[in-house]
Amino acid sequence: MSVITQMDRNAAREIREILTNELPDLLAPYGLKFELGGARYDDDSVKFTGFRLMIEGALSPTVKALQEELESRATDEWGMGAIELDADKIADYRGDKYTLVGYKPRNRKYPFIMKNLSNGKNYKFDVRATEQMFAKEGA
Repeated sequence: MSVITQMDRNAAREIREILTNELPDLLAPYGLKFELGGARYDDDSVKFTGFRLMIEGALSPTVKALQEELESRATDEWGMGAIELDADKIADYRGDKYTLVGYKPRNRKYPFIMKNLSNGKNYKFDVRATEQMFAKEGA
């Protein structure tokens, strides 16, 4: 790696790569891991939003939110008759297989996050599609 003299897209990517490669070794003895969010840069600096340190084995915020959503649907805590979802199910959608991996309560349009098992990428889905794909049998 070379010395960075000006901040641009490539430099921000290089810094992300440095942090991704170097920080795990520094944090591992303390039982910590990290996540980096998006980045913004100007001519001489880069700012990573959503830098999060977690204890080893901790669940991400989207997984915690998914667990809370599944619990509230199972207990019908709000009395709204929400469809109970099966997080262990593998669903077919347009010829690909998906599994439910997260939930973002602040995203009103596409709150559910699913992983495409064929390419490993995460995609966001709306409530209706998620309920159709992951509705519990007999519920």
